[in-house]
Amino acid sequence: MGGRSGTTADGRAGMTDTLPTVVIPFVPGAASPVRIVQAAKDLAQIRFLVPRGTRGELLEVLRQLAPCAEAELDGDRFVVPAELRDLSLAAVVTFAEQLLAPTAFLAEELSLPNNAAAVRAGALRKSGQRKLLAAAGVERTKAAAVRDPAALVAAVDYVGTPCVVKPDGGSGSTRTYLVSGPEDLEQLGRELTAAVEAGPMVVEELLCGRTSGPWGDYVSVETVSAGGVHRVLGITGKLPLAPPFRERGHVFPATVDDDLAQACESLAVRALTAIGLREGPAHLELKLTGTGPRIIEVNSRLGGYVDEVWAAAGVVSPVRTVLAAALGRPGALDPPQPSSVGWYWASHAPMEARRLLELDGLKEARRLEDVRYVGRNRRPGESVDWRNGWADHLALVFGSSSDHEAALATIDRLEQLVTGTFEFGG
Repeated sequence: MGGRSGTTADGRAGMTDTLPTVVIPFVPGAASPVRIVQAAKDLAQIRFLVPRGTRGELLEVLRQLAPCAEAELDGDRFVVPAELRDLSLAAVVTFAEQLLAPTAFLAEELSLPNNAAAVRAGALRKSGQRKLLAAAGVERTKAAAVRDPAALVAAVDYVGTPCVVKPDGGSGSTRTYLVSGPEDLEQLGRELTAAVEAGPMVVEELLCGRTSGPWGDYVSVETVSAGGVHRVLGITGKLPLAPPFRERGHVFPATVDDDLAQACESLAVRALTAIGLREGPAHLELKLTGTGPRIIEVNSRLGGYVDEVWAAAGVVSPVRTVLAAALGRPGALDPPQPSSVGWYWASHAPMEARRLLELDGLKEARRLEDVRYVGRNRRPGESVDWRNGWADHLALVFGSSSDHEAALATIDRLEQLVTGTFEFGG
């Protein structure tokens, strides 16, 4: 990821009245195509690039917004279409987790700043991140990669319990398990075996957060990098997780004091340097423990719904900031000055639920003063499974409040209003 200035949208150099072209490798991810194009207004011309075989409905939407090319994906590399090679491009940026490696290698092939070296070193794998962080002396968290079901018990024995077992390259808390002791491992044995057979997993020691009142015991630090120089954009607070590790919401700005904020920012910058990420956005999740912040994971992309929540707080779109940074516009990196508290809240089914029968309270939720948007993700009759993590949330609400106390009051009211009836068992 990265960019260079002085190029034009149609590939002709030297014209100053034409916006530079930014290629966005796209599948649904942390930023919608509409928000990307809106964020680029008067800054860049967007050109989407999608894997060949992308469904027609999405292609139609993208092509209504901006030029869009298709390209074959050969493993984790795009086969670069001639129409891109013929352009003088300014930057390549993605907001999609599953296209991080193809984007890095595409930028490398087009001789643009990129994270290809970090990808080769394992920066996109959770187990690889742990090794790189330990080697650089940033942090040592016990972890073991598991690629063979037969190695699972030994990995848990090495890490110890309680521990977390999750996909080595996953996101959204999909197939993320808490193993509190030998009895859990025995009970989940068949399920964990199937998970490892589906793809590499990693076993990590469980990081225990400090008591944090109504807020979650973790935060995310949002950053953008260019040429190996890392800038912290801000810190996003969280709501407590739904069990076992499903995200329930963001709040911006976070409710951390200056000393803790400085510790989080310092750790984030050292982590980015350690794992070799030099370009583009990053979303670093940190557990707030009794001895200070610890790294949960590093995502070399914008965090999901960070753009919407920050916009609700009245600050410049982080998507626009990322695009501006890729184009070498340092003014875009000024610290955000929120005018309100932006937040989102998500409703989840109980872990024992297997099917949603009814979901009540959405109409009433829309009438709340601080609520800006209410969306339904699951309808009556549809199956739900906690193993799908974030993907199986029931409803999503965005809001903007005058302060954190008002935000909490609205979220508490949503918890009372939005309720589900479920089929259990199985």
